[in-house]
Amino acid sequence: MGIRVKTNVESMIAQKKLSDSRREVASSIERLSSGQRINKSADDAAGLAVSERIRSRIASMDVAKRNANDGISYIQVAEGGLNEMTNVMLRMRQLGSQAASDTLGNREREFLDREFQQLRDEVGRIMKTTEFNGRKVLEAGENTAMRIFVGSSNRADVDGSAPDIDPENDSDIVTINLEELSILNEAIDRVVNGGLAVVPDDPDGGAADLSPDGTDALFNVIDTAINEVAGYRASLGAVQSRLNTAISNIDVTNENLNAANSRIRDVDFAAETARFTQNKILEQAGAAVLSHANSNPEIVLQLLRG
Repeated sequence: MGIRVKTNVESMIAQKKLSDSRREVASSIERLSSGQRINKSADDAAGLAVSERIRSRIASMDVAKRNANDGISYIQVAEGGLNEMTNVMLRMRQLGSQAASDTLGNREREFLDREFQQLRDEVGRIMKTTEFNGRKVLEAGENTAMRIFVGSSNRADVDGSAPDIDPENDSDIVTINLEELSILNEAIDRVVNGGLAVVPDDPDGGAADLSPDGTDALFNVIDTAINEVAGYRASLGAVQSRLNTAISNIDVTNENLNAANSRIRDVDFAAETARFTQNKILEQAGAAVLSHANSNPEIVLQLLRG
């Protein structure tokens, strides 16, 4: 091979290899310091696209889990109020049963009725004041359904379009039917505003004449309200059970998606450390070779001196 001064081909080759080694070392440092194999789209464009879709779903699942837990909290607040209403009405029924015996006179029934009227008003107060996040949970109002979004599926199509959310048929929505609450409100209203009492309207009346419509009507109104409360509590319990199942499913899916995203995006430290060490040695060797290649033109000076 000829000896040239103008163009040092060996040095150019050494520079290119050194540059390649330095680039690989820099890439390894970036991966080892971030813990991720994919830090930019140039690292793996397809893998990045898949990873981003998984990340978006994981983020949505975290919110869906919070929504489900909030739904459970809503149900627990409602059920707490319903439980206390049941206890109060059971006490009202006890007072009615006690007053329905002719072993008591109307004077004693009047004493019982004082507690009875206070309990009746308390039932109405509980129904009107029990709330969650500013929402009355035991009054139907104008809403016919309470919807809880517990979904996380990617809804966008490849072309960028997305279907509308149908609250009635969407599998990501858990619905609490408030139509039953309207029926419950009617039953409670008859207890609170039906003029119930454990004394007869007529001072000469007896055990069969309690309340304006008689003792049978008294027990019928209270028992109907207790049954409606129990029925609505059963509906809430069914929804709570479903929400608990949804949370368990979210946890399992979230675990699997995080594992999948890790396999795509996270760096294998064992392999990357070995690659980093290899390229670091090549970088040092390349620097030594480049120094030697740059010294080759000095041979010309020796020829010129001769």
